Amino acid sequence: MDAATSGIVGSILGAIFGGLIAFVASIIVLRKQEQYRQRAKLTSEFIELQRLLKIRHPNHSIEYRPTYDLLRDNYSRLFTAILFFKQSLSRSKAKKFESKWHEICSFDLKHQGPTFEDYKVTGSNHEKEITVRDMALSRIQELLDIAKVR
Repeated sequence: MDAATSGIVGSILGAIFGGLIAFVASIIVLRKQEQYRQRAKLTSEFIELQRLLKIRHPNHSIEYRPTYDLLRDNYSRLFTAILFFKQSLSRSKAKKFESKWHEICSFDLKHQGPTFEDYKVTGSNHEKEITVRDMALSRIQELLDIAKVR
């Protein structure tokens, strides 16, 4: 093979490999962009719940409601965001994410549904209510930490 032919073959192979690398890189960038977009949607769904959970006492706001009620009433909206976001995760990260979501919901595996049992407070035990509020806030933050795009 002469020098001219070698140059042409080298150029063609370089263009093919360069194009392939650019294609793979663009797919990676698009996936990351989708993860960022889904994480932003997920976070925005949880912000209002976090704000309401940070109300510490009924005297602080007319929006105060028990933790159990807040989680139960926001479940459908949050679950939808969870389902969309989970699609953008790797299989192992999705399992960890789903496990934390089940912990937040006190998920009953036998009946395949949320119970929110961890957040039920009987009577007017305000100290217990503050404890379960803090637990819910902590679990939500842990879920959002798992959802960080790296």
